[in-house]
Amino acid sequence: LVIEAEARSIRLSIPSQEERVRGPAWFDAARFPVMRFEGADVLREGETVPVPGTLALRDRTLPVTGTALLRAAADGLTL
Repeated sequence: LVIEAEARSIRLSIPSQEERVRGPAWFDAARFPVMRFEGADVLREGETVPVPGTLALRDRTLPVTGTALLRAAADGLTL
């Protein structure tokens, strides 16, 4: 499982703060344009799915575990 997002695409509930968060003090979107989560083993536990992996932001990559919700769809299951 790999999820990538452009750092400049960050949206906040307070739009006036978006540029500050995209700037050098936070995500530094100009120098580090892509945020990336790379999941390892995805193991189902009921409706929730813990997804351990690594999160790369700026110049750091850290181990994290996210939680996804598993839902039924017409063509199978979606995560």
